Amino acid sequence: MAILQCAAGTLAITAGSQAPSYPLAAQPVLFIQVTNIGKVPCSTDLADPQIELLVYNGESRVWGSHDCAVSPGSSIETLAVNTPVARSIIWSGMSSQPNCAGVRQHVQAGTYTLHAKLAGVDGTTITFSLT
Repeated sequence: MAILQCAAGTLAITAGSQAPSYPLAAQPVLFIQVTNIGKVPCSTDLADPQIELLVYNGESRVWGSHDCAVSPGSSIETLAVNTPVARSIIWSGMSSQPNCAGVRQHVQAGTYTLHAKLAGVDGTTITFSLT
């Protein structure tokens, strides 16, 4: 029996951080977690072009995982019902802008909000701090 593509509304998308706080010089481990909340297993693409993580400080966008490099390709995954699958990235702690424009700088201590998107669909956010 073929596994169908996950339908809209059957995926719960959540942003996550390996720790609630990091020393300022650390490189935070950030991730997206995708859970099939449907009734049957389904498949979706969890490759880099589909996953985007964005870091904000208040209303200001500080960094985006697609700003300077996106690894091409696809990674079709079969998602079992209610079994979370995560993809993580290590953030350098440097700022970035779309198309890698501008000068990249180390971010300052503070509270940051992580947004996660899968194929353009927003997930829930989390906050973490750099101290």
